[in-house]
Amino acid sequence: MENLDNIIDDSFTNSDTNLDPTSLYNYRTAGTWAYFIGIIGFVMWVLLLISFIYQISSGELSMAMAMMPGNFFGVMITVYLVIFIIGFFFNFFLVKFGMHARKVGMGGGAHSLSESIVNLKNLFLFWGIITIVSLVLLFILFLVGLSVR
Repeated sequence: MENLDNIIDDSFTNSDTNLDPTSLYNYRTAGTWAYFIGIIGFVMWVLLLISFIYQISSGELSMAMAMMPGNFFGVMITVYLVIFIIGFFFNFFLVKFGMHARKVGMGGGAHSLSESIVNLKNLFLFWGIITIVSLVLLFILFLVGLSVR
């Protein structure tokens, strides 16, 4: 008669990925949460997009922007578009990582492990680029603020 620990270990061990049962469980759990957060992010992204389309179509945004100097309306459209693009890619990489990580946890093999890590790398790469760009813009705005005095 086999030991219960051996049965549990054999059912969760994926020989293709060489991960122990605890690692597989944690990886699958991380994938599940990443997938959930990515889906919620997409729902919020769509709600923001609907809100933006409503504001544009109803004229609320254009009436508020008419009181602003210069081409502030064009700047606001650009800011919204940048926010939409950034939000989409954050959620896209998070969902892709979650899907492949869950496959690894269910015995998906080395290909799913590789794909999930690539998507996680892309998420952190994108996050790093956005962080660097934000810091540079913050520094530029700081210098512009000092020069206005």
